[in-house]
Amino acid sequence: MLIFLLAIFTTAIAINMIRGRLDIDCGCFGPMLRQPLSNWLLARNGVLMLLAGFVALPHDQRAVTALDVVTITLGASTLVLLYGAANFLLANAPASNKMKRFAMEPVDA
Repeated sequence: MLIFLLAIFTTAIAINMIRGRLDIDCGCFGPMLRQPLSNWLLARNGVLMLLAGFVALPHDQRAVTALDVVTITLGASTLVLLYGAANFLLANAPASNKMKRFAMEPVDA
């Protein structure tokens, strides 16, 4: 189900990018981080679909121990934080570039 939903969003993003509508907010984090459509979103959704497909594959059956639960929980938490940080940085990249250009301008004395 997740793969199907991501495929629909990715298709909608690709269609709007082909039509030149890049100023549409992807809505990934709601109004908190406005992020225009970009190739990054297509790549990100592709990776997420691959990961979802990998998780859906059947695996060997074995008993899940407490250490397994802790490892999975901490690993998933780390990935979620890294994912959020990467999205935050990419959403703020235009503003950051603008500030860099402003900082590099010579000061008139």
